Amino acid sequence: MRTAGLIVLSLIATAKAGPPLLTDDPDTPKLHEWEINIAAIGARQGSEWNLNTPLIDLNFGLFENVQLKYEQPWLVGTGKGKPLGGVGDSLFGVKWRFIGNSEEDWKVSTYPQFSMNDSLRSTRRGLVPGGWQMILPLEVQKKFGKTTLFEEVGYLINEYGGNGLLWGSAFEQEITEKFSLLGELHAISATGFRNDNIVFNVGFHWKTTEHVALIGSAGRAIHEGGQNGPQCLTYLGVQLTF
Repeated sequence: MRTAGLIVLSLIATAKAGPPLLTDDPDTPKLHEWEINIAAIGARQGSEWNLNTPLIDLNFGLFENVQLKYEQPWLVGTGKGKPLGGVGDSLFGVKWRFIGNSEEDWKVSTYPQFSMNDSLRSTRRGLVPGGWQMILPLEVQKKFGKTTLFEEVGYLINEYGGNGLLWGSAFEQEITEKFSLLGELHAISATGFRNDNIVFNVGFHWKTTEHVALIGSAGRAIHEGGQNGPQCLTYLGVQLTF
């Protein structure tokens, strides 16, 4: 349950090809505008569920190509035969898009993220891993008509436990001006791409009003190289932009 919770907390990021997917994209909120995602997330590992409900994900456009991020969940785990609740890890991030500005450009960004324990009680209960974690990724995006492709690769650093790699490949298909379908393959692996845990995810982004969108996804592991990855993932949330 600890690793499944870490994957959900640390790797779901911002913008359309972030939430509700795991693979992130290079886009950032507009200058001095906010993007706030409020979501309920579930990750099943064996007979146990790890729920983030709610997950509050705050994103701010500091510059035209720089985004600040803060994320905080409330966790509910079903380990040890009964529900356990507690505060999840805080996550801080800065995304810098250093190539591309227009929709048709190739876009490239880096998005370092750092998470740390807020509650020793949650660690003792097994809801979060001990110590801090850092993600050092690179994202690439290109739009082809109504289809946008995204690629992400990064390095994971854990204070306790082994470091590893992440990679993701995702797409967004615009169906109407307000509704898009999303899909991805996303993997966490030990260094050297050993023991990959690969997840297949499908989702949607539905802009219901100018400032509100519904976002959701569901997925499952298609390769379990290790014993600690999530077997099923779900995400349902509201995205506010202003």
